[in-house]
Amino acid sequence: MQVVLVPTYVTERRTVCATEYREEQRTRAVCAYKTIQVPEERVKVTTVMVPRTETKMIEYTVQVPVESTQQKTYKMKVPVWTEVQETYNVKVPVLKEIQEQYCVQVPVLKEVPFTYCVNVPQPVTQTLTRTVSTVVPKVMSKTVCYCVPVNKTRNVAVDRGHWETRVEQAPQMGPMQAPMKGQAQAPMKGGEKQVPGIGPAPVACRQVWVPNVINEEIVEVEQQSQPTEVQYMVYEQHYEQVPYQCTSICYVPETRTATKKEVVYQTEVRTRPRTIVEYENQARTRPKKVLSFQEQEKTESYPVISYRPEKRTKEVTYTVCVPETKTESYTVTRCEQVPETQIENYTTRVAVPAIKEMEVQVCRMVPKVVSMTICACPGSAPMSMPAPGKGGPQQAPPAPQQTPSKTVSLQAAPTCCGG
Repeated sequence: MQVVLVPTYVTERRTVCATEYREEQRTRAVCAYKTIQVPEERVKVTTVMVPRTETKMIEYTVQVPVESTQQKTYKMKVPVWTEVQETYNVKVPVLKEIQEQYCVQVPVLKEVPFTYCVNVPQPVTQTLTRTVSTVVPKVMSKTVCYCVPVNKTRNVAVDRGHWETRVEQAPQMGPMQAPMKGQAQAPMKGGEKQVPGIGPAPVACRQVWVPNVINEEIVEVEQQSQPTEVQYMVYEQHYEQVPYQCTSICYVPETRTATKKEVVYQTEVRTRPRTIVEYENQARTRPKKVLSFQEQEKTESYPVISYRPEKRTKEVTYTVCVPETKTESYTVTRCEQVPETQIENYTTRVAVPAIKEMEVQVCRMVPKVVSMTICACPGSAPMSMPAPGKGGPQQAPPAPQQTPSKTVSLQAAPTCCGG
């Protein structure tokens, strides 16, 4: 029998720190802006390009082709074939019969003695020791720290200001120059366009931030650590050496002698006729064509084209764009932002600390007695051990072996699981 630790899940209720949120209705002042349209009369100066057609005489140069004939003398090589008698040698085959000697391997059976080794089985008895382990439960204690929520308040400065649009008089510049011929003057952004001698000084609008700092109180939740002593159970494993006897079979080598038949090959010389081919040299003649080249002089004429410049005149019509200035008035609608203060209600979430009890799955190691089969003889099948479950004890290294006798470890010692 063997004691094994089996993991078992148990449901427990524990106290847990949590944070809950509740909704609150609050009021704040919001600055909104209203858009108002203001019509304005402006003057625009436009330059228009008017096309005009004109005619003029131009002089240009033309290349006129002139054709002529030239002669050229050159030399070329003409191929000429000549027939020549050529002498060459030919090998003529002739058949002859000769007597050839060859060797043959003839097989012969022969008895040969040989020596072989046989293993004879003999029983042998040995005294061995084995390690037996037992599990003893033990209660231990440890210190565990858990968090406790604590409420703290602090003051925070919040800027609840708003943006305002302010109208200011822009600094006056020097006298405005009249636009040059062919250029258009664009109006200034956010102001009026000044015409020389007409209207007051320009006015500019800009956005200004108006601060409004308010002190608000904020509640924060902090977690503080608190130590607590917890008891848990640990299983210690003890080991004991037990002697036992084991009978095994040993094999002793023994030399024996026997005979066997082998095939031996003997060499014999034999004679056979064989036909061979011999070659004789013979001289023969054949015609052969030889290629040679002869130089010949030839003359040929070819046309040549040359160009001479010639001046000519023609009338060309072209279009010219002449700029013209036009002045016209138009109406522009300008938008102004007017600030308005409104009171609005909004909902916010406030953190509230809370302590809850909830069910938690906890793994406990429970001892269980199981049966096991042990075969301690060397060379036999391994002993069957219960498979450790997930989260079970770990195996410890086996006990040290003794010098005078052999020791077989049945189970390794598990380490402490820690509760």
